[in-house]
Amino acid sequence: MKDLNLLEKNLRKSNRHLLGKIIYALETFLLPPIYRTAEVITAVTGLVLLGLPLLFGMAVRKLFTGNKIFFREILIGMGGQPIVVNFFNLGWKPAASLALLYSIVKGDLTFVGGSLISYEQTELKPENNYLRKLKPGLFSLWGLRSNIKIGHEGRHETEWEYCFTKKHSADAFIALRSIPAYIIGGAEGQTQTSVAIFDIAFENMTMQEAVTRIEADLDSGNAASTVFYVNADCLNKCYEDEDYRSLLKNADYILPDGIGINIACRMLGSGLKENVNGTDMLPYMCTMAKRRGFKIFLLGGKPGVADKVAAKITESYEVQVAGVQHGYFDHQKESGEVVDLINKSGADILLVAFGAPLQEKWITAHKSQLEVGAAFGVGGLFDFYSGNTLRAPRWLRELGLEWVYRMIQEPGRMWRRYIVGNPLFIFRVMTWRTQNNSNQGE
Repeated sequence: MKDLNLLEKNLRKSNRHLLGKIIYALETFLLPPIYRTAEVITAVTGLVLLGLPLLFGMAVRKLFTGNKIFFREILIGMGGQPIVVNFFNLGWKPAASLALLYSIVKGDLTFVGGSLISYEQTELKPENNYLRKLKPGLFSLWGLRSNIKIGHEGRHETEWEYCFTKKHSADAFIALRSIPAYIIGGAEGQTQTSVAIFDIAFENMTMQEAVTRIEADLDSGNAASTVFYVNADCLNKCYEDEDYRSLLKNADYILPDGIGINIACRMLGSGLKENVNGTDMLPYMCTMAKRRGFKIFLLGGKPGVADKVAAKITESYEVQVAGVQHGYFDHQKESGEVVDLINKSGADILLVAFGAPLQEKWITAHKSQLEVGAAFGVGGLFDFYSGNTLRAPRWLRELGLEWVYRMIQEPGRMWRRYIVGNPLFIFRVMTWRTQNNSNQGE
């Protein structure tokens, strides 16, 4: 019987090994020519149906205005060689990029590949030669994430990720995710340092810039900096809660969180650099805290939740957790004791997870007594990191649909926030924009 079990185990192992070889063979030898054929057919179809009519319209425009039909760019091609590509001379990037379908037919570009990088403005470093084995693509993993404003790792790291995970079978999925990303967040980040919605200005910066600024504040030794995140739901609340609105206006840092803010920025004609939410920021903050020796205090959640988060970030990032305290205490009578506990712990960074606006109001009320360098209102972060609430998978976040995943998990609590709150937020942004423009015109 033992020999039969061993034989069965070996057969299963052999079958898995054989299946792996078959998949590898398909991916390496069979799929590339099929993919290339489909790519050429799709590009030619796009040129005939979309490119030629646009070309005709551009030619007519040139007759009357003298405007050029194309503008050229020199990009880094496969092997690091320069390639010349044409864009239609239009302001809207998706339409201008239709001319790149010709470069796909030629074989200079592919539909999904490495990102389009200017040859003249980029230094070709020997350590990146392996990346140059990628043919640049009309769509790319970096383009997808940067358009949806979650490219926190940066272009370089994202390119390496794609390079080592590239599969022809997955490229079509990247292209499909890229289309809504273009529509939702296609405008590139602007140079404004802040953007205002409902007269609440938030910092327009990348994740790395935010962490660097907060690190500098921690070094300064001044009173605690308040760091609050705002999403569509938060701005809906502050629209009706004057106290919440006032404290947000006076916070040291307001950071944008969620696809709703991205859409609102597009409506207001301002590009958002990145979605700098607390859940994505925590790993970067922990990495910085470990490097600098800063200690973190976790306040909030149900009893035991903060302990789970402390154990996880200590194991994952080797950061020092100065202490934990659940959020189910009498905030009227026991807040003084909690503040003393935080101060005695020697913490430099305080994360408060009471939910908005309670956490912001608590931090603001006790800011003068707190001896930490920075106090963050982090909402549901503890539930995500403790495993109590599952976060949406990366591919769903790349579609801007993390809110759908949350609503499916907690429909009773979340449906009103998203089904009613999201359209209400967009309506309020439109109304506020109209009023703002009218006031400026007077």
